[in-house]
Amino acid sequence: MMRQSDIFGIEVFTFQKWVSIYTTIAKIDIHIYNIPMPHKRSRHIMSLLQNRLKSQPVVALQGARQTGKSFIARELLPQKFTKAAYITFDSNALKHAAQSTPESFLSEYDHAHPLVLDEAQKAPAIFDAIKKEVDEHKVP
Repeated sequence: MMRQSDIFGIEVFTFQKWVSIYTTIAKIDIHIYNIPMPHKRSRHIMSLLQNRLKSQPVVALQGARQTGKSFIARELLPQKFTKAAYITFDSNALKHAAQSTPESFLSEYDHAHPLVLDEAQKAPAIFDAIKKEVDEHKVP
């Protein structure tokens, strides 16, 4: 639980899924509001991302740090695409496998759509293998 206060006497307690705002007016006048956590709210990018994933063989999701890119890829895409697979190259074992034999690494995930490669810049050899795969099959 995290507690934040401001000069107006409003205290915000952050729990796992909800933010509850407790405001004290007079002695024991408490108002409670439940607001979904920011990372759980609907994202405007989701409809665009879904359309692109249905029509393009490769889609890049880029943006500033801590803006929810990995959350969208890991948590929200599997809700829309049942065959989605999420891989992060933060894992040294996966990064090494993708760097040493990128074509065979990708072939292990033939069943996945989309195949999400988070932190792909950490395994640069994977990009040539992706290009080769797209050039040979040209399907989204």
